[in-house]
Order: sequence, then C-alpha cells, then structure tokens
Amino acid sequence: MAKTKYGNLIIKEDKLVRKGHFVDSIFSSYDNLKLDMHFNYHCMTKPLLMVTKPHAHPSYEILGFIGGNPLNIRDFGGEVDLDIDGERHLINSTCMVILPPGILHCPINFRRVDRPFMFFVYLATGKYATLPEEPRPVDADGNPLPPP
Repeated sequence: MAKTKYGNLIIKEDKLVRKGHFVDSIFSSYDNLKLDMHFNYHCMTKPLLMVTKPHAHPSYEILGFIGGNPLNIRDFGGEVDLDIDGERHLINSTCMVILPPGILHCPINFRRVDRPFMFFVYLATGKYATLPEEPRPVDADGNPLPPP
C-alpha cells in the first residue's frame, strides 16, 4: 500500500489493543503513541474491584460509563461504586465523571454487570501519574476536613 500524507494518523490495533480486564481493551498513552494524553477503553463484562486505593492526578481525568447497546447507549446494565474525595457515588446510567487535578478518587467497584457496558479513562497527560497522598487535616472528632 502506498504511503499517504495523513496515513500515519490512523493508529492500527497492533499498537492499541491488548488484553484488558476481561476482553481486549484499547490502551493509548505516551508509552505507545508518544502523545501527551492517556486513553483506555474497556468492555466490562463482569464485576470487578478495579482500583482499591484513593489517588489523585496532576491533570484532569474523565471517566466515561456508556451502555453497551450500540442502538441505545442509555441502556446501561450495571452498577458502579465510585468514591470521590471520600464520598460514595452510585453510577447506574450512562455518564461522564470529570475529576479536577488533585482530587482524590477511588476505589472504583464495578459491583454489578447485568450486560456488558463500556468504561473509558481519559487523562490529560501522557504519563499515568498520581500525586502523593498527603494526610488530610481532621476536626476535633477525627473527621476529615473538606479540601481548601
């Protein structure tokens, strides 16, 4: 096949697809594409406690939860628990979660999967980096104080 002016912009699966959590997933980051972004795309087919420890990133992160029926992406088919700065949130419909730099998040628990659905992670930096977790100040009763 002859080279084209923009053919290099089409990244073939041999650079992207590898075994994910249950089935093949797409993984793109600085490591394989030399781009300053990080994008993973997974088909969730059964329950999974994916990340157990709270962490934060130095850049924005977007988590996407998309129903697996391509004719009705609102048909979600599962339940996910996601902690954001110590608050537990139930994800049970198609949505995106926008995590600003520095906000602690996780664990993330895909606790019920009635039918496959899609999950993606976009991190606005090429290297997957987490910030060191610093002890949070507490009130007189030992409860964490809100972030400044």
